[in-house]
Amino acid sequence: MLFWYITDNTVGHFQNPRPISEGTATCKGNTFTMLNWNQVVAYEVHQNDKLIFVSPLSHFTVEENIVDATTTLYAIGVDGTKKEVKFQWKEDPEQLDKVKAKGSDKNNMYNR
Repeated sequence: MLFWYITDNTVGHFQNPRPISEGTATCKGNTFTMLNWNQVVAYEVHQNDKLIFVSPLSHFTVEENIVDATTTLYAIGVDGTKKEVKFQWKEDPEQLDKVKAKGSDKNNMYNR
């Protein structure tokens, strides 16, 4: 099943489709920062082959789950192509404590 991540920010990508241009990525705690990635309509975060979070933004914080060695990040192109994003991870104990302590009864695509 293909899901189209069309938002106000990505309409131009669909009007003029081009392949994903890779950049770099870092992750501090559960917060990802993508630099110089182009033609990406969304980022998918997976753990143990299960989709746990989606963001159309290049800077985002994964909520409700803890980023660890089982976490995989993908950049999604307009045609549904997934490109694995390798990222440098740095622990953030303060954020980890907040994620563990926070509970949420909301379950939408942004886990907010």
